[in-house]
Amino acid sequence: MNITISNNQTFGAKLINTASVVKLTPPENKYTKRWIGFVQIFPEHEPDLEALGNAVKYWENDKFARNAYYAACEIKNQNSYYAAHKIYALTSQAGNYEDLDPDKILGVAHVVPFDKDYLFLEHLQVKPSYIYSPDPEYKGIGTAIIKSLKNLCNKISLTSSNKESVKNFYKKNGFMEIMPDVNAFTWTKDIFDR
Repeated sequence: MNITISNNQTFGAKLINTASVVKLTPPENKYTKRWIGFVQIFPEHEPDLEALGNAVKYWENDKFARNAYYAACEIKNQNSYYAAHKIYALTSQAGNYEDLDPDKILGVAHVVPFDKDYLFLEHLQVKPSYIYSPDPEYKGIGTAIIKSLKNLCNKISLTSSNKESVKNFYKKNGFMEIMPDVNAFTWTKDIFDR
């Protein structure tokens, strides 16, 4: 007789790796290197979904985080279109990731795996108050998310907004524009990095 044990229970966000950013530290008001958590959010775990929703709800000038939250809701609702989609976050929280603090979420990424080594980056959003502040508390959030995603695969593709600053961000992070004026970018791991 064959007995199959199935456990679909999720226990909350999982630390994938630590990522390097810089943080403004008083009283000198100097930026110093900090290691913070890059986590996978599991929308099936209600506290994860709630933390993501509460984080992005108050992000003024948000462009993409609400889309990532919408995708997370569809994952939770078992919409077959979103079955393979994944949501990641960069958090300044120092542990206890299964109980995410929405105030410590610094950025989110929504990806679609094409296969085990290839991701399509649907949405990437850094907390907008850090983007538009002259002296944000944290810097390097977007780059830390990109580096963390690069550790998960050998190739990433994306479609960027047409803003030059956004396109330059991806170029700075090793992405190549596929064709001029179509805002499509790709990154492939160098064979010597494997």
